[in-house]
Formats: sequence, C-alpha cells, structure tokens
Amino acid sequence: MTHCIIYFSTSSWSFTSEDIQDILQQSRSRNAQVGITGVLLYMHGHIIQVLEGDKPAVDDLFERIKKDTRHKQVICVLNQSIKAHLFSQWSMGYETLTTQQFDEIRTIIDLDKPKPVSETENESAIVKTLRGFYKINHQL
Repeated sequence: MTHCIIYFSTSSWSFTSEDIQDILQQSRSRNAQVGITGVLLYMHGHIIQVLEGDKPAVDDLFERIKKDTRHKQVICVLNQSIKAHLFSQWSMGYETLTTQQFDEIRTIIDLDKPKPVSETENESAIVKTLRGFYKINHQL
C-alpha cells in the first residue's frame, strides 16, 4: 500500500522562479531514485506539497523537509495510507496556485486545528481537492 503525506508550510523568503526550479530539479531527481511521486503547489510564500510512495521513503523525506531552512511552520495535514499513487506520472509536479484556489483549499483544511485522519480512509477530501486543482491545469 502507498503512503501519503500532505503538508503546508511558509517559505523563509519569497522564492524566485530560479529558486523554485532548483527545488523542483533536486526533488525530481531524488524522488525518482526512491519511488516518491507528488505535487508541489506554491502561492506567494505558501507551500502545499503532496508526497506519496513507500512509507519509509515518504517518512524519511518528510523528516528532511521539516529541517529544511528554506521554509518554516511545516504543518502536516494528512499522513495516511492510500490505495495507489494519485500523482503517479510526476516525481514532483508543480503548479502556482491562484489566491482563490489557495483560499478554497484552506476552507477544507483548518491549519489551526489539523485533525488526524483515519488510516482506513482512502482518498480524503484534502487529496481530492489537491488532485482536482492539479488536474484542471494538467489533464491527469
């Protein structure tokens, strides 16, 4: 079974296009080596990332992410098993969110009180929403 972690964070500085390209290049290379897929969504210093793969690999990556000084206030909003990769075509997809898209995601995720999600749930509303935003722009 595949494991999924979704987190929100805030960048430590306003990322330039070059910063984002560097992050994506590193992520895609490393993730491909260990079988991690997912998507990175960014908007004005706000980061949402979906990581999916074997649990040990995803957990290890998330531990490194939490220590990465390029961002702060890392909040895990989903940490659960899923039946299959939802972003299987990308070692790390990327999209810049509009303010409206970001606000819509925040309406279903209370960052002040993240709720644990049952291990038996499959594709939660959070994952469906993120996948929907990415699908609109990239025709999954």
